[in-house]
Amino acid sequence: MSCGAYDVAIENARPGVRCIDLNDMASRVITDAGYPLAHRMGHGVGLGLSHEWPALDTETAELAPGMTICIEPGIFVPGLGNLKLEDDLVITEHGCELLTHCSLDLVV
Repeated sequence: MSCGAYDVAIENARPGVRCIDLNDMASRVITDAGYPLAHRMGHGVGLGLSHEWPALDTETAELAPGMTICIEPGIFVPGLGNLKLEDDLVITEHGCELLTHCSLDLVV
């Protein structure tokens, strides 16, 4: 299953990419599809709070090996609801490694 913004975030989550640029790349997929952008693409994951540094929508620091982030692109349809795909990943020397593994298939 292809999930646009999710795929773009995974493909571009690698060392040297600025957090805000990763957010913008994935956000562009959502807005280009005609949906309003109502949420950031993700945030850091650590031992303290649920939404730790870096906030992908505002942080200008570059991703670096060892950083753990959550990507969570969402589609919001006013009056109908929303759908977010959320996974945790760690930045590696050459890209990223998914820490969570589950199906992206929508089963109703």
